[in-house]
Amino acid sequence: MRPMSGFVLALRFALEIGLLAALGVAGLALPWSPPWPVAAALALPLAAAVTWGAWVAPKAHRRLDDPARGALELVLFGLGVAGLVVAARPVLAATVGVLVVGHLVAMVALGLRGR
Repeated sequence: MRPMSGFVLALRFALEIGLLAALGVAGLALPWSPPWPVAAALALPLAAAVTWGAWVAPKAHRRLDDPARGALELVLFGLGVAGLVVAARPVLAATVGVLVVGHLVAMVALGLRGR
């Protein structure tokens, strides 16, 4: 594996973890009365993790083929970015959005999309 491939895969892992964190922050930022923001902060990342594990993860039993898998990834990452906007973190949202697009372009360019 080329060094750049290792970097791109490490970035992907960091973005996946960041997606879960962003959804948790978004849940806490919802303007609902307690305990609903805490429940959302737990439910949103859990739902994303279950979805990712079922259809996107390399060892998923029902892994989608591209382009459907790529579209689902974009939707999930887009929800994370939107969650950061909802949580009043626009600079972080923009940074994550740029990193997501860059990593997806790099994955395609390096032939890593099947992983």
